[in-house]
Amino acid sequence: MIPILFFTTLFLQITAFHFYVDASEVKCFTEDMGEDFRITGYYKMLIMDSVTGLFKEDIKSTMKITVFALGSDHQVVDTTGSSKGKFTFNAAESSLHQICLTPFAPGWYTTKAKVYFEMKYTDEEEETPDSKSEDFKVTSKMAKSVGQTIRAIRSDINAQREIEHEVRELSETVNSRTYQFTLIQIFILVLTSVWQLNSLKTFFQTKKLV
Repeated sequence: MIPILFFTTLFLQITAFHFYVDASEVKCFTEDMGEDFRITGYYKMLIMDSVTGLFKEDIKSTMKITVFALGSDHQVVDTTGSSKGKFTFNAAESSLHQICLTPFAPGWYTTKAKVYFEMKYTDEEEETPDSKSEDFKVTSKMAKSVGQTIRAIRSDINAQREIEHEVRELSETVNSRTYQFTLIQIFILVLTSVWQLNSLKTFFQTKKLV
C-alpha cells in the first residue's frame, strides 16, 4: 500500500520549499483557496544516486500531480509530467484544496527523491500583464489555427465547385453533341428512305409494273 503523508501549510502569494520523499510515495498539502484564484505550481525532482548518494536529475523520472477540492470532493487536476515542470488550475470554489505530488523513479528498487516545489496564486481579476500577454499569445495562435482551417475549407469548397462546373459543362457538351448526332442520323435516314422509294419507283416503271 502506498503511504500517504499529510500536513497543512499556509501558502503566501509565493511559497517555495523542498522536501524529501521515497519514490512512489504520495506527498500531500492542503491549502485554503478562494474562489476564482489561479494557482500555478512549479516543481523539480532529483533522484538519489545509489552509488554516490547524491541527488541528481533523472530525465526518466516522472511526477504525478493531483488536486482535490475537499469541499465538494471534486478532482481539479490529475496529470503526470516529467521530472521538471509546472501545472495550473483555477479554484472553482472557496474551500480547502488538497495538492498531492507523487514522484516515480525508473527501476524496480526504492530510492529517495528530493523535490523542489513552488506555488504562486493570483486573483483572476488581478492578472499580471505577463499572464495576459501569455493568454493573448495562446488565443492568437488558436485564432490563427482556426483561420488557416477556414481558409483550407474554403479552398476545398472552391475546388469542389470548379470540378462541379467542369462536370456540368462536359455534360452539357455531351448532351448537345448527342442531340446533333441524333438529328444527323434522322436526316440521313430520311434521305435514305426517299432514295430507296425513288429507286423502287424507277424500278417498277422500268418493268412497267406501275
